[in-house]
Amino acid sequence: MDKIEALILDLTTATNRQLNVEIFEKLSKLRLLEIIGPCYLHGSFKNIFHELRCIRWDYCPGRCLPSDLRPQLLVSLEMPDSEFTTLWKGAMSLVNLKILDVSGSKHLKAAPNFGNAKKVEKLLFSDCTSLQKVHPTIGVLSNLKHLDLYGCEQLIELPDTIGQLTKLDYLNVSDCVNLTQLPEPITQLTNLSCLYMDGCRNVKRLPEQLGDIKVLKKLSACDTGIEKLPDSITQMKGLVQLDLSRCRNLKKLPEHFGDLEGLELFGACDTALEELPDSFVCLNNLVHMNLSSCKNLINLPDGIGKLKLLKEIDLGSCSKLKRLPEDIGKLPCLQELDAQYTAIEKLPDSIGQLGSLKRLMLSCCRRLTWLPDSIGNLTSLRSLHLEGSSIIKWPETAKRMRLRCLTACTTELWLPVIQSLSCLKELYLSDEGHGFSSTKPFSLSKLLNLNTFSCKNLGSSLPELPLNIKHLRVEDASTLEQLPDLSSYKKLWRLVIRRCMSLQVLALLPPHLEDLVVSKCNSLQNPPDLSLLKKLRYLRIVECNSVKSVCFEERLLQVSLSLSLYGCE
Repeated sequence: MDKIEALILDLTTATNRQLNVEIFEKLSKLRLLEIIGPCYLHGSFKNIFHELRCIRWDYCPGRCLPSDLRPQLLVSLEMPDSEFTTLWKGAMSLVNLKILDVSGSKHLKAAPNFGNAKKVEKLLFSDCTSLQKVHPTIGVLSNLKHLDLYGCEQLIELPDTIGQLTKLDYLNVSDCVNLTQLPEPITQLTNLSCLYMDGCRNVKRLPEQLGDIKVLKKLSACDTGIEKLPDSITQMKGLVQLDLSRCRNLKKLPEHFGDLEGLELFGACDTALEELPDSFVCLNNLVHMNLSSCKNLINLPDGIGKLKLLKEIDLGSCSKLKRLPEDIGKLPCLQELDAQYTAIEKLPDSIGQLGSLKRLMLSCCRRLTWLPDSIGNLTSLRSLHLEGSSIIKWPETAKRMRLRCLTACTTELWLPVIQSLSCLKELYLSDEGHGFSSTKPFSLSKLLNLNTFSCKNLGSSLPELPLNIKHLRVEDASTLEQLPDLSSYKKLWRLVIRRCMSLQVLALLPPHLEDLVVSKCNSLQNPPDLSLLKKLRYLRIVECNSVKSVCFEERLLQVSLSLSLYGCE
């Protein structure tokens, strides 16, 4: 017994969870103790745990650490999700403690006196939802590097002594919803590299001299009440990530925002920004820019083509944005451009110069009626999204593109072009009543995923499909009466038919079908015998009023078939 250095007690299935600490008296060399499951320890702690270095005990039922506990050599105290209301009384002597974790202790009201725990390097109080204050003695923790107060909903303020934590590298006060401000001395944290304060909705301003923290690399202040950024923030030359998303009171950025020469990721989606400062184009290291849902944003600054490292631009749902900068084609690294739900009326001709562009999203751009001929030069483009747009002209040059995915375009305009897109693997089509040639076969040998929506004049059957197709979805095809014989489509594993009101017959189905969904097809008679579908694992037939019976093997109910049948006779 006296040689044991590590002990794990698993009490999750124990009926008696009352332990007398006398059982530890002979474990004089015990260094690590882990208790799994709640249990109550009784007795005097005066003569035990003198060599203990690490305690790990989740769900401790005690309200406070025992006052006679003297673990002088303890380095790590990990007791998350405990019932503590007070961690310890007075200043407990924990002179070698480096890690303290009481995260998730819902009843803990205050962080303790740290006067005799000066070597602590990591403090975890996340999700201590009753925590109201942090003891001012936190300032004596000259070695503290990591402080996590995430989700401390009752925390109103941080002590000014936090400014004395000169080695602090990480500070998280996210979702401290009652926190009203960061103390000014926080600007003295000269080694702070990560500051997270997402969800602090009552914080309306940042300290004026926040820019004094020269080494800050990540600042995340999403969903806060911030109305403006301090001008000093532009002094943070090493700032790499800045996220201000959902700061709905933020209307403008500092004039010299472009001085943030190290910035790589900038997020300001769903803010009140009306424009970006001209200096924005000086962010030479910017890689990702997210301005989606900025409803007041009217335009982007000219000169954006200077951002040579920019890979991703998200402008989705910027509903007042009418144009893209003419020099956007000068972005050699741009891979993704999202301009969905904008008021863009045309694309600049220079867009054809985006040699690295892989994904272009222009869905629901109602004012966009044509695409420039230069779009055919986008030979790296793999995914083009145009559903809900008003395009009436499709340039012949588009045939040069090597698209893999084309999303929701009208068949009258696109079908002739689609036939030439030999690399296409995923296709979303609608015809909005313009007509769909049901006799013209698809020549897309690589097509794997076909989705049709609102094809009002599809005809009584589907066109001939590529044999390699894996996923077929047909929705709102009002004239479709039957599906063709699909038994030869050996790779087709998912079939979805929705709201095809004239559909009467499902012919032979592919033998390897795994998922079958038929919904709101009111004319459909009984489906074919499904017992031949040996791999069927998901079956959903709903609101098909004419279906009276479904035949499948009882075996399927004994395996992993997910079955949903309702709204049928």
